[in-house]
Amino acid sequence: MLPRNDQEIITVYEHFVQKYIEKNGGRFRDSINDLFAKVDFSQLAQSEEDQKTVDFFAFCLFCSERFGDLKTVMHRALEVVPENTYYQFYLALGHYCSGEALVALSIGHSIDFSRIIKQATRVPVQESICSCPGCGSELAPTDLVDSPFVGSKNDTNTPIQNIFHTIHQLKQANQFEEAIAIYEELFAEVGGEAPCLLVDLANLYSRLKNYKEAKKTLIRALELNPGLYDAYRRLAATHRLLDEYELAIGVLKKAYKKYPKDDMILLELAAGYYKLGHTVKAVTSLEKALEIDPSIEFSLVNMPDMAFLLNLLRENKTAMSSS
Repeated sequence: MLPRNDQEIITVYEHFVQKYIEKNGGRFRDSINDLFAKVDFSQLAQSEEDQKTVDFFAFCLFCSERFGDLKTVMHRALEVVPENTYYQFYLALGHYCSGEALVALSIGHSIDFSRIIKQATRVPVQESICSCPGCGSELAPTDLVDSPFVGSKNDTNTPIQNIFHTIHQLKQANQFEEAIAIYEELFAEVGGEAPCLLVDLANLYSRLKNYKEAKKTLIRALELNPGLYDAYRRLAATHRLLDEYELAIGVLKKAYKKYPKDDMILLELAAGYYKLGHTVKAVTSLEKALEIDPSIEFSLVNMPDMAFLLNLLRENKTAMSSS
């Protein structure tokens, strides 16, 4: 039996996060820059070899927790080969791991999971285990545990699907308080919380400018899953909205330890240090970010604080070269 409802799709997503990100860590990161240069998206429709390269590229980005890049690359690939199941799946994973669970679920309903499970991942269906406390202890697609949200094997529109559909509609109508209430009901019913869904809940609190509750929710998400890249950056942003700049820097420093090759975290660290008057640390963080991705320099000139730090960095290098 293959995934047919939201509960089961989340099970598969969480299994991939647990199986691949935790075990592979950052061992693919050094391959990513080479693959960025190598892939020719214009040839994807004609070349099966190029499609396999992009598939491996997606896998590297996923294992390296470069979820923003993963989504960008998959969107470009799907423009050329829209029916590629693997690209659809990696796009869904990118959204799911970025805290965009509803988008990931909507993509998941159009995916042929038989190809993913049997060919791309070689994950035995019977072993699919969800690591989110809110998803149950063992929700294998072929042997679902009893749950009020799963329904019978003949159901095509299960209660969990109705719940997420309702949340999506409420968000579209800017009825954030009602959407929050449904999330809280859901978590109470299943006896736990799914980390990626907590990130979405925190976004709802932020839309209501309830930043203190958003902060608590993101902290809880990271307690349950310390590998949620998007939760770190959103938590740091929430601290900044509460004028808690030292706390924001603390969160980003933790994130940097987990993702030492992420230029965006370093840029946010640079901005935080500069805000607190730690100019030397700010310039150092900026320099590290530019070492990872020199191309970001062109976008910094339009950001006053970053442009100032960039000029300081250039002056320092000029002074060092002339001494």
